[in-house]
Amino acid sequence: MIQSSVQQGIALVKAVAFDLDGTTYISNTPLPFAKEIKAFLDKKGIKVTYVTNNSSMTKRAYVAKLNRMGIPVKEHEVLVSTEVAVQYIVTTIPQEKVFVVATPQVLEEIKMSGVNVVLDYKDAGCALLCFDKTLDYQKIKDLCAFVRGKGLFLVTHGDINCPTDAGPIPDVGSFLALVETSTGRKPDLLFGKPSKFMAEAISSKVNTPTANILYVGDRLYTDVAMANKFGMLSALVLTGETKEEDIAKSSFKPDIVAQDLGHLVEILEHSMR
Repeated sequence: MIQSSVQQGIALVKAVAFDLDGTTYISNTPLPFAKEIKAFLDKKGIKVTYVTNNSSMTKRAYVAKLNRMGIPVKEHEVLVSTEVAVQYIVTTIPQEKVFVVATPQVLEEIKMSGVNVVLDYKDAGCALLCFDKTLDYQKIKDLCAFVRGKGLFLVTHGDINCPTDAGPIPDVGSFLALVETSTGRKPDLLFGKPSKFMAEAISSKVNTPTANILYVGDRLYTDVAMANKFGMLSALVLTGETKEEDIAKSSFKPDIVAQDLGHLVEILEHSMR
């Protein structure tokens, strides 16, 4: 049963932001009703954006992946934590030399975005750690050497694991545990959910105040946490990491709990009439 205050909140929604991994798809398989909910919102004239902390792929790759799944999206409808980090760098420290740990494709995207990327950490005044699935010992060693100095240490996001159809795999949060254990230092800034940087980027992307945004995700400590902190309505879908029994143990509480995106469509349909 949805509370009347939540129903009123749904009626005020002008934009819906969806998480990707565990909410819209797992690996290369769209989750049930991922296509249908986009069509439903498009028909209602509600703005839609897809948001991910997962900085292992470029924005263009995400757009292509979603379209292959039958979910029609354009580049302006996708927001990756890398984009948020890059925006900070080019507007705040545009001349800074940056040592980047990322996949080759993401590294090239960051260069093309105007970041002054250097390959030798000793030349850098800033380091940016992304979800690098090509991570090797040399990169780890160089990153730790940089972090032991006084340069600015930036990270796209802090997710510990990434869900896949073969089970969870280590994500940037796991890399950070290694770096912190070795160096004794935490990152200076993280840009993904649940940060203020990401909340502001979502609001800007859909040109809508946070009070009129519904955020849909599968994690309490990133998706729901961000919505709670920055005044978005939140919907938790139980298709990814979170189980229903986890909600009671968490300090972050979703406004809506749905078994899947199909169930969420039913809830929204009732309040968006």
